[in-house]
Amino acid sequence: DPRQMQDLPLNGRNWIDLTMLAPGARQNTSGDTPMGGAGNFQLNIDGQEVTNNMVQSFGQPKFSRDSIAEFEFVSNRFDASQGRSMGVQINAITKSGTNNPNGTFSGYFRDDRFIAKDFIQNRVLPYQDQQLSVTFGGPIKKDRIHYFANYEYEHNPVTYSHSSPWPSFNFDAKSNNTEKKGGARLDFQFTSQTRLTFRGNWARVHLPLDPRYSGGATRHPSTGIEVGRQNANVTVNLTQVLGSQTVNELKGGYSGYSWYQDSVLRWAN
Repeated sequence: DPRQMQDLPLNGRNWIDLTMLAPGARQNTSGDTPMGGAGNFQLNIDGQEVTNNMVQSFGQPKFSRDSIAEFEFVSNRFDASQGRSMGVQINAITKSGTNNPNGTFSGYFRDDRFIAKDFIQNRVLPYQDQQLSVTFGGPIKKDRIHYFANYEYEHNPVTYSHSSPWPSFNFDAKSNNTEKKGGARLDFQFTSQTRLTFRGNWARVHLPLDPRYSGGATRHPSTGIEVGRQNANVTVNLTQVLGSQTVNELKGGYSGYSWYQDSVLRWAN
């Protein structure tokens, strides 16, 4: 619920990690996915399917933790309105504005001065991470039109250490990873029975060195790969309460996820 989303401590501030608290979760780490393997999970944001089902090793759409109001982890049999998953469903609802203008500004920082030596390298590896997040919402017209917007930026300088049998190859490779996430939402309350919602989110992830292909004892620094990931989605939702037992809902939207990867070596023309 919103109180737990706000107060639970979370290293890295990835809200998907909170799914590990739910009964039925069997992972020690989540990353972008609540359960490994294509077809084993489905991510729904405000009723829109946003799951990347193509190459899941490139991750899933990113959403700022401060934009998520609450989420539901469904590990048992789900109803016919949901699907495309052999395992679990994650249903999340984004935040909306209220009659009271309010917002947040927060920063989160990690530094190698507070970490122990690496077991293999026998030294403290350089590490930093800075995250800044801002949200603001309020009324355009009291009781009728409300807005909410958010933006989050993460800067993560990382050092990958090589430990091959050839000392001349064993130098550190540095990477300044960045992650940007933003979103906006408009809610129109025409009557007590009719509501219209517009919501859009986007994210950009840039990894000058993909951690899967950097560092360790079996790779040369020249084998590094640069990766970029981006997602965007838009949802329009019209809800009408027609009676005590009847609700009419009309939804439309777009969800896109793309990526690129390239060698860190640049060839002369």
